[in-house]
Amino acid sequence: MKPFSKLRCYGLATISCGVALAAAWPIDAPVSCFLLAVMVSSLFGGLRPGLLSVGLTALSFNYFFLRRTLPPAVEPAIYLRFAVFLGAALLVTGLMEIKRRVEESRNRAEVALRQAQTNLARVSQATTMGEFTASLAHEVNQPIAAAVTDANTCLRWLRRDHPDLEEACGAASRVVKDATRAAEIISRIHLLFKKGTPQQEWVDLNEVIREMLVLLRSEATRYSISMRSKLAGDLPEVMGDRVQLQQVLMNLMINGIDAMTEVKGTRELMITSQRA
Repeated sequence: MKPFSKLRCYGLATISCGVALAAAWPIDAPVSCFLLAVMVSSLFGGLRPGLLSVGLTALSFNYFFLRRTLPPAVEPAIYLRFAVFLGAALLVTGLMEIKRRVEESRNRAEVALRQAQTNLARVSQATTMGEFTASLAHEVNQPIAAAVTDANTCLRWLRRDHPDLEEACGAASRVVKDATRAAEIISRIHLLFKKGTPQQEWVDLNEVIREMLVLLRSEATRYSISMRSKLAGDLPEVMGDRVQLQQVLMNLMINGIDAMTEVKGTRELMITSQRA
């Protein structure tokens, strides 16, 4: 605790005792008022300010109330009353300190639990994204490999003694098609993971579903999961951010795939769209 905070806590204990004395004097109720001062000091200041409050209230009780009420012949009941007050004040101080420490321990445990949950979520996310990246690499590699094969075919047709331009053009067209497909997949991945301001636009949900089916096909195949879709033809476009919708759908599909990895028998992930 900082020095200023300590001084403020001790000042609170002193002020509480002064207020309790001022309130108890006219109504002759020192026990309840002083106990309230001890409770306030212990609750908001801690153990040492609480003990200071006990000492100040005990001195005030003895000086202002015992001597005020004692006749020349000492009454044992008055001292018993003072002893009960002193014991109750010490007990209240101890209980308040125990309560404060329990609350601090609980708060530290809650912070540690939240931190552990955050770390676990990060590890789980990193693992999932690692597996997903491997599947995406396989998905991108397919059209690139096909483009390379078609390019070699095109070269063979052109290197013949009598080049077959028609076959070469067909092979070149397939190269363009496969390269375009790879570029589209890479573009979708880039849009999926980029960070930026949400862009509100009209989005075709069926198109978003088809894109996610393409991206996650290899991930599902790796666990022997078949993916099917049943899309409504009359589904209207919705206003929203396309990237966020893709991310939500991707998380749902990955969760579905993860849930079926240990399932025995037929594994099928069905994506359905329909009007509300």
